[in-house]
Amino acid sequence: MSIETPLATFEFRRGDLAGSHLSLFNACLVHRSAERFETIHLDRVGALGVAFERETGRIAWGCGLLLFAGLLIAVYFPLRLLIASTAGEVSAQLQGTFLPMALRALEFLVSMLPIAGVALAVWGIAWLTLGLIGETVVRAVIAPVERVFASRGRDPLLFEFAESVAAQIAKRG
Repeated sequence: MSIETPLATFEFRRGDLAGSHLSLFNACLVHRSAERFETIHLDRVGALGVAFERETGRIAWGCGLLLFAGLLIAVYFPLRLLIASTAGEVSAQLQGTFLPMALRALEFLVSMLPIAGVALAVWGIAWLTLGLIGETVVRAVIAPVERVFASRGRDPLLFEFAESVAAQIAKRG
């Protein structure tokens, strides 16, 4: 039994597939990780595509979170002034009732708005950044399914690997 050496290899260093690698052999493409092993025969691959894609969903969520954070910070000052003036009037007139305690609780919640706004802004910036970094994605269409291999960011080595796979598919033709 002879062991065939791969024609090309690619190791995923970032993203969901980090730690796994693809190996191209004469007749198949092998995806291997610590948990799984997959062999794709090149004769079964109907189409192969590689592209750099930005994640528009994350970009949209990041922008939405930033807008909501800005809204929370913007309403903080008017609400704080309104509650402070109302609490001053009510506490003198209705000492020992439920309303002054409710206003203090509301004042506490309003005081948390800037903290929540900053937290949402940080979360929004993280989502926006991840969406803008994007992924390099290789899609192999194996009737009736599509197998996707993705690496975070623009990865020229994955482009080269996909070109090697496409050349091997064309040779087998």
